[in-house]
Amino acid sequence: MRMKATALLWSFFAMSCDRPSSQHTYSSPAPPPPIPAGATSAITTAPEIPLGAMGPGARLVSVTDAATGVPVALGSITDSIDVLTLVAFGPAEWTSREGGRVELELRGPSTDTTYVHILGTPAPSIAAHTFRITGLKVGRYSSVIRLRMTSGHVLAASIPLALEVVQR
Repeated sequence: MRMKATALLWSFFAMSCDRPSSQHTYSSPAPPPPIPAGATSAITTAPEIPLGAMGPGARLVSVTDAATGVPVALGSITDSIDVLTLVAFGPAEWTSREGGRVELELRGPSTDTTYVHILGTPAPSIAAHTFRITGLKVGRYSSVIRLRMTSGHVLAASIPLALEVVQR
């Protein structure tokens, strides 16, 4: 009985505080200003998903001068370079247990070659390796990084990257 009286008292109190004269309004933020004709909206960059989180991946991370370690412009290579690669087997554990290799394929006017780095068995889930490339002749080259299983199956490949060796 005491509970009913307390509940009745609270409901009466709640109704008495709700005055019809006070208006409840919701204030939303102002709409964004319209985009002028001929302009495009700003592009926000999405957060980068970590390599290997969604599946196998292969990336060419950097190209540096082999002697100094300074980054090199891809269109004006004059000497030996170090190419840093990063590969990931992805979230599936069985793929890295089988092992594999990282391949840097280089195609150009005088050379079509593939540099290989064996990862062993079991391989790490994510592996970085630096390939040293020397003796390239003047011309344009295309490079691709591949993560290949021991069986020969390609798990991942990077987008082709153009390199140009200029006269020394």
